[in-house]
Amino acid sequence: MLRLLVVLLLNLSLLWPLQPAMASGSYLEKTDYTLTNQSDADFSGQDLEGSSFAGAVV
Repeated sequence: MLRLLVVLLLNLSLLWPLQPAMASGSYLEKTDYTLTNQSDADFSGQDLEGSSFAGAVV
């Protein structure tokens, strides 16, 4: 009986979501500049933690 109870509790603990709000991660709360032109943009005073920027000069 104890073994059955342990197995049931283990199964329930594995099925229980550890992070129920994974879809609302911090990356969704940041501004997305992916396909915009950032030339002459002023980022002073902005929190850019977690942001990434890439550029190319042709």
